[in-house]
Amino acid sequence: VSLEKRTFRTFDFFNKLCSYLRPVTLAFFQVAWDTSVKNIFHNILGMKEPRYEFDFEPRYLPPQQFSVEMAPFHRYLEQYRDRKDVNEEVIKHYLKMTCPFNGYPNVPKYPLAAPNEKWVPDWYKYELVKYHKRQGKWKMMPF
Repeated sequence: VSLEKRTFRTFDFFNKLCSYLRPVTLAFFQVAWDTSVKNIFHNILGMKEPRYEFDFEPRYLPPQQFSVEMAPFHRYLEQYRDRKDVNEEVIKHYLKMTCPFNGYPNVPKYPLAAPNEKWVPDWYKYELVKYHKRQGKWKMMPF
């Protein structure tokens, strides 16, 4: 049994059966993950089960300019960072903040009113506000 020999192309499938398929038939199709699938992949096929990652359509980014007028520099640089690097930074911060034994940390009721460091750059203040409001890259943080 080899998975390399098994190929499925959605485009060919729809072209062959386009006169029989209706959107309603595809909308009600549901699949449940069976626990025996892991056993089949590991013991019979001798490989790990596949993992699928959804690739979102890339955002439009204007070409980089040498001198950017009237734009905060940190936001300008942030938009050209790789999304995986940004998500990795957020996950590392999340793992650093949580403990599996203690649960989520205590968050103040009004986090923006809590005193911060005496002096920080303006761009860092804005990042802290975004973090506390759960905006931008921090919107998926649970606490």
